[in-house]
Amino acid sequence: MTRLTEQKGLLQVIVGGIGLFSDGYLNGVSGVLTTIMGNIYPIEYTTQKKSLLNSLIFVGNVLGMLIFGYMCDKSGRKSSLILASLFLVVFSILSSAAYFGGTNHGIIGSLIVYRFFLGIGIGGEYPAGSTTISESAQEMSIKRKHSIFIFLTDFMICLGFVIAAFAAYILTLIFTENRQEVIWRVLLGLGAICPFFLLVARFRMGEPEAYKNYAMKKAKIPYKIVIKKYYRRLIFISLVWFIYNFTSYSFGIYFSPILQSIDRNMSLAKIFGWTTFIYLFYIVGSFIGAFVTDYFEPKDVLAFGVLVQSILGFLMAGLYSKLKDRVVAFIFLYALFMAFGEIGPGDNIGNISAKASPTPIRGQFYGICAASGKVGAFVGSYAFNYIIERFGGSDSENGNKGPFFIGSALAIISGIISFFFIPKLSHDCVREENEHFKVWLEKQGYDTSKMGLVPRQLNDDLNKDFENLEADIEKVDTEKVDFFESAHNTQDYEKKD
Repeated sequence: MTRLTEQKGLLQVIVGGIGLFSDGYLNGVSGVLTTIMGNIYPIEYTTQKKSLLNSLIFVGNVLGMLIFGYMCDKSGRKSSLILASLFLVVFSILSSAAYFGGTNHGIIGSLIVYRFFLGIGIGGEYPAGSTTISESAQEMSIKRKHSIFIFLTDFMICLGFVIAAFAAYILTLIFTENRQEVIWRVLLGLGAICPFFLLVARFRMGEPEAYKNYAMKKAKIPYKIVIKKYYRRLIFISLVWFIYNFTSYSFGIYFSPILQSIDRNMSLAKIFGWTTFIYLFYIVGSFIGAFVTDYFEPKDVLAFGVLVQSILGFLMAGLYSKLKDRVVAFIFLYALFMAFGEIGPGDNIGNISAKASPTPIRGQFYGICAASGKVGAFVGSYAFNYIIERFGGSDSENGNKGPFFIGSALAIISGIISFFFIPKLSHDCVREENEHFKVWLEKQGYDTSKMGLVPRQLNDDLNKDFENLEADIEKVDTEKVDFFESAHNTQDYEKKD
């Protein structure tokens, strides 16, 4: 693998992954908004509008994942990344400036609409960014490809959650609780900064080599035989992602209200401070999971993470009556609960989804799996309100225990599915899956000569020319070094004379 190819792969991995930081930040702000809106708009911010604000961004996510999943397969990874960044910039700014007549109802209503379109951009980042990372990492000689993917996807998302909570904490200290409207507007506006700077880099990037060689941009995708081959993987991976997001996003959104119900006198700054602490465990869990996944099968690490998470969830539910009087102990167990969620499915469900299918359908496969997860988040954001109410309400002990019982039971189910029904993945699985898929298509009678951005023979010739050019460049660099070393040695010899 040549130096230029390696550098190109590294650049595309970074540019593709950093955008997911914005997704984590903008999703993390949802939990902060839930708390602030209830404080400053106690009458207008009804239970229905709270559910809409938290849920419609996920509806946008689903549409974005499905639309951009198809788009990045048929139009290209680059154009999809650029469009996703534009969505994030425009609708982050509009959300921050939500006004619509200046009434409280108008502000909340316009914010709900803008966050829906913002969700489309967030959703678009997932298939476009993740497919770019998984394919570009294959252009790098480093063997730890699973950890690279995780660090630039789930780790970045977790980092975004931490920065969102920490920014809320700092802004609360600066503006105080008397200016909470300023706090949420600034928080949403900050979400436009990262995708804005990414736009320039994404205009300059190219397509991954895997996409250039295997894409069906101009060829008809044989969906009938593709579905026949990959539908089992699609169903099981989607189901695990649904269950994971059902619990993880809902617990993330409702942590601040749960904490507020434990200590009614807790200040807003303290709530956001504890939330930041919880989100730090996301990063710890993601880091550990990335390291471990390079030594064990991603599906096994996923199963282990959710099974430990279920044990912690049942423990918290069973000891809730004692833990509610010991806030620090409750928060520590809660943090471990979320950390193991990152070690398992948080790190690995996206990793598996982006690598369990070939390049021609990778965006669509990943988009459907991720959309299933967002449907889980959408259902969970509604269901958690219902679960809490059915168990006795947010003011009762049983009301706050209920979600942990439900979430832990679901975690066990996802662990069983992961261990028995999700495929194993090697570090070179992207290349292996592409080669296997191409051979399999040919056995099915499909003409693979139109695969890639240029015809096969021309593509092979161009690749050879490019490799020869890179070899010539490296040869010239070596000759330059030898020349200057020779000249330097000659000067030293003359000085001695």
